[in-house]
Amino acid sequence: MKPLVDNTLLFKLVHQIQMATQFVDQGEASPEALLTSADLGRVFGVDHEQVKKRLRQLKEMGFIRVIEANPKRYRFDNYAYKQFLRHGSDDEMIQAILDYLQSPDKSLQA
Repeated sequence: MKPLVDNTLLFKLVHQIQMATQFVDQGEASPEALLTSADLGRVFGVDHEQVKKRLRQLKEMGFIRVIEANPKRYRFDNYAYKQFLRHGSDDEMIQAILDYLQSPDKSLQA
């Protein structure tokens, strides 16, 4: 498994997308409030290409999905998240993300 420092951006991205999705699902924001890779790059002050790479990883794992083509907006996949929680995963990175999402304030402190 890669060191936590290398994966901090991955954890923060999935959490930020989860929170934006939650606001849309609760009716507190319109679907246009879902984040794009450019939005996430600005929020975290990270190169756009690095953000896109991490978003691809999260998409391949099943945590997020694209809901618009231009610009790509990302939505957290609550169904996949619940399935991971219910059945677990042998993948160390998926398990690390699950642990982080269950307590985002504590997981980055080490």
